[in-house]
Amino acid sequence: MNLRGAFFILLILAKNALAEPTVSQSARDMANLIQSVPCDVIDQVFYAIISVGPGIVAIMFIYGGIKYAYSADDPSGRKQGKTIMIHSLIGAILIMLVDPILNIMGIGGNLCSAMWFLGGGTP
Repeated sequence: MNLRGAFFILLILAKNALAEPTVSQSARDMANLIQSVPCDVIDQVFYAIISVGPGIVAIMFIYGGIKYAYSADDPSGRKQGKTIMIHSLIGAILIMLVDPILNIMGIGGNLCSAMWFLGGGTP
């Protein structure tokens, strides 16, 4: 191969390397799917916790009240029961404030829009 042919081949390869890559619609769909699956999982876990949270709070508050009531002679047991009830009330307050805090932050009801915190989309 002569020098002129090698230069021509090199020029064609450079042109193809510098050209903007074309992405097919199926590749874009796959990228959107890959991006949306973790967001959907995060949303489902979040709403499951929000749904189950009040029940756990109620169970812990009742458990703390029973521990407090049945530890009449034991000051450390009463203190432990009181602490459990206080912590369950703090948990209830946090669960009630999650949605307003997310709305203030601009996330709304969709945690996938929170990806802008991580450098993803726009707020």
